[in-house]
Amino acid sequence: QDREGYLWFGTERGVSQYDGQRFFNFTTRDGLASNRVTSMLEDRHGNLWFTTEGGVSRYDVQQDAGQRFTTFTTQDGLASNRITSMLEDRHGNLWFATEVGGVSQYDGKRFVTLTTQDGLASNRIRSLLEDREGYLWFGTDGGVSRFDRNRSVTYDVDDGVPADRFTDIAEGRDGSLWFATENEGVLHYKAGQFLNSKKGSGLASNRVNTILIGRDGTAWVGTDDGLGWKSEDDGK
Repeated sequence: QDREGYLWFGTERGVSQYDGQRFFNFTTRDGLASNRVTSMLEDRHGNLWFTTEGGVSRYDVQQDAGQRFTTFTTQDGLASNRITSMLEDRHGNLWFATEVGGVSQYDGKRFVTLTTQDGLASNRIRSLLEDREGYLWFGTDGGVSRFDRNRSVTYDVDDGVPADRFTDIAEGRDGSLWFATENEGVLHYKAGQFLNSKKGSGLASNRVNTILIGRDGTAWVGTDDGLGWKSEDDGK
């Protein structure tokens, strides 16, 4: 839902806006980069961003109809046109996770890309998060990386992090982090240690798709075989 109250839906056939009475649909014919939309975000200026399998499109609410979409691709400096997720950091920079090219930062003027050459665990990025300290976390296909504006730090099997796809990241009320993986259950990063929870410890499945932190600090875990939960004190 955007700040004007409209609901937006990203689909495999474009984007739909609902104003409470009817739907308005937008596709590549209207300037969208691709009809396969992977994520959506409203920035601090009220512009809507859509990541797709063909690049990134920005919907400018101030422009006249027919001129509202601006599309960015590899020709503009984006690392890859296949985008999996995005976030806006506390400084207003946008970060785009790509399937094959690492992660691209956009400051409103140009793109800067981080890859394995800059310390990332993998160039296949699945999830992004900025924590309360301002660190950026990247869930990749080969581990977890943290970026602090100056350098990247990667956590791998030596740190208790499996070499798996990291599908989602969430921050708990206490500042600890939760990581969803494709095959290895859930990782809880607390007090400098990664603690792994799998199906045998109460999860419905080791294939975890998403994590949501409830108001009481409970981590709700969405898996291929149902919904589970872990308390913020689990595994301490």
